[in-house]
Amino acid sequence: MKKVKYQDFDFSLAAEYRKVERLLKQHVSVATEKRSIVTYHSSGQETENSAQVGDYIIKTSEKDDGYVITRDRFAEIYEEDKLEPDYYCSKIIRSGLLTLEDVIFVAVWGKEQHVKAGGMIIDSGQHIYGIDGKSFVKKYGRVDQSTEKNIFALLSDDLEYQLSKAKSLDLQNHIFDISTRMQYPEFFQ
Repeated sequence: MKKVKYQDFDFSLAAEYRKVERLLKQHVSVATEKRSIVTYHSSGQETENSAQVGDYIIKTSEKDDGYVITRDRFAEIYEEDKLEPDYYCSKIIRSGLLTLEDVIFVAVWGKEQHVKAGGMIIDSGQHIYGIDGKSFVKKYGRVDQSTEKNIFALLSDDLEYQLSKAKSLDLQNHIFDISTRMQYPEFFQ
């Protein structure tokens, strides 16, 4: 596993994404005491974080694992879905780069994070965090360059379709990302 830091990545090459998976409100709780939260990905433990009183804990499985978002950050990232009030939907755009090797780094929350090859390294403004590759493909869509930052394809869509859409919009960073994914399909199966 290669040890990396923010400066090791050229985020000018990053494509932009928006989370399309919504959060069911019953999977979101507010910490009433300080507690440790472990996040797992498909091949084991990814990271650990401490929830402080008032932080949001997002439960991701029946194993009682999940991730932590501070109260202020949660309000920046999520809003109630106007069409289905039992859900929160994402408000923000993320810039990310595909990693082709297993990496380890200190994430934005100050703890080590392990990201397997095929995962995404997300730019958090002078800090990075990672998202497991299979999880990212299930939960995110590709964003165009319009003011509204519309989703033009889901990462779960066929790669040929994604590539044709990215080419029609002349989105070079997405074209590069999709072409790389096509060269390494084993990361996403």
